[in-house]
Amino acid sequence: MSEVTSTSRIRLAGAGRARKVGAMFENLTVDYLAERTDHASFDRGQKIDQQRVQITEETDNVVRSTVTAPHEYHVLLQLEGTDLVATCDCAIEHEWCRHAVATALKLIDEHGEVFTPNVQAAAAAEAVFDDEIDTYVDSLRHDQLVQLIRNLRVAQPNVDLALEVGAAEHRGGPEAVGKRLAQRVERLRRKNPGWSARLTAEVAQEWFALLDICSACIDRGWGAEMVRPLECATEGIGQMLLRTDDAYGSLADAYRTATILHLAAYRQAAPTPGEVVEWISNLVFDESGFGEPDLEDYADWLDIQAIDELERRLDKQDSYGRFDDALEHLREGIARLRGDDLALEQMLTGDELLDFFEERARDDDARDLLEEAAKERVSKKRLGLGGTGISMEALTSRLDRYFGPGSLLKFRTAYAKSHPGRGFRELLAEDGATPDMAREVIDAAPSWVRGNLQLLYAEHFDDFDLGYKVATEHPRPEELDPELIFDMGTAIGVNVDRARGTELMFRLAEHFAAAGDLPSYKRLEAELRDIRKFVADDAKAQTRFNELVEDLRSRYAGRAAIREILERI
Repeated sequence: MSEVTSTSRIRLAGAGRARKVGAMFENLTVDYLAERTDHASFDRGQKIDQQRVQITEETDNVVRSTVTAPHEYHVLLQLEGTDLVATCDCAIEHEWCRHAVATALKLIDEHGEVFTPNVQAAAAAEAVFDDEIDTYVDSLRHDQLVQLIRNLRVAQPNVDLALEVGAAEHRGGPEAVGKRLAQRVERLRRKNPGWSARLTAEVAQEWFALLDICSACIDRGWGAEMVRPLECATEGIGQMLLRTDDAYGSLADAYRTATILHLAAYRQAAPTPGEVVEWISNLVFDESGFGEPDLEDYADWLDIQAIDELERRLDKQDSYGRFDDALEHLREGIARLRGDDLALEQMLTGDELLDFFEERARDDDARDLLEEAAKERVSKKRLGLGGTGISMEALTSRLDRYFGPGSLLKFRTAYAKSHPGRGFRELLAEDGATPDMAREVIDAAPSWVRGNLQLLYAEHFDDFDLGYKVATEHPRPEELDPELIFDMGTAIGVNVDRARGTELMFRLAEHFAAAGDLPSYKRLEAELRDIRKFVADDAKAQTRFNELVEDLRSRYAGRAAIREILERI
């Protein structure tokens, strides 16, 4: 197998334990994959014939495949905790490439439980149509095929691009293709969608069509010829971003795709250090540059003199405005290439600084940073205005490791005391949380939130008597969250008494009835229908539900909307 070079991650829903391949992909749907891949890769991955994807290995957490499109590429999908890591040996880096997408789609297809019958039927129908199209095209005479292509040119403008590239290759090979694509780029650059989000998205699709061609050329080993068209495309898309409404983000996605493809082209073109410096300068310093290139991607082409030149150019830039983050990122990249740990430590903050300490086995420094972050989180002061910048995820994932077993639960308890709204739920969700810990938080909470915390406690620890008492006897019922009362009612209805649970669930319906606006009325009808289903197999609960409905009808007799809702249910 070729050396694997291209890597990216998507996070799967569910637990982080190792699972069988079938279960590993139970949450990997087509929509889920599409949301986490760039447009070009996903679109091109869909177009790869599934017969060209061969699964060569399946284990509990690893899938390997060979994809022929048109050359042979090797894909690795690996489950690491809750991260699905995709790796491929093609030229595209940092994104789910089309070969990884095609592999994931084949696995999704094989594990049919992720598809509805309608989707399966549609896929089968599409496969039949594909066969029919192939048969039809094979049957055409030369003159009929020519006429078909002419018709397609009129109906589908992007067909011209593919034909132009084919003609250029026939005339002059890869070099002619590169020149022709550069001409196409210049034509696209002249388009002006104005401040129309719809038109901007349409132009973005034209850019993607061109970038798809560039990607296919790189796959054929023509990277050197693609450098110039991709540089012009990146510049053109960047300038267009300055004067359009990219509300859908499609143009920005095209810009990002162009920079990724340019890096892939570089790997075949072997640029000089000076060329790389100019390219990075354009990405960071030019007014149309929106890039934050990772210098480590360009390390093979940057010598000491090139790094020095980049730093000289960086020092001349104003450190403010929209360039500020990009400048900081570039300065950090320079420090990394030079191995200047002292400079890096001064630049890094938050999770990056923590990772820096851990990479260098500076456990004491990491521990001190985590201790400060824990104190900061427990504090009731506003977060985000200075401080350590350590994320909650980074902090909580390391507490037991650095401070011993039980440290995480101790922190969760302290955090819940200072931030009961969010913190109490997080404490209850933690393995090992005890009733004593929860009661400690409830006792320390302000009176106005204590009732809601008691409802959460009662549902979590199955204390149904407490939950019912709080829901029905709280001295200030307006402080209770109707959604929590509904959940408590559901738990009581399932585990204790359906009729008593129905009483509590009805509180949410009453809440929406009292609100008196159209969205609330829609919720009212939905909740009433849910409760009606809930009591369907319990005569006592049905009776109680009907009594509550009649009481609601009586109290809101003057509201026509509520009367109509009660008639419909």
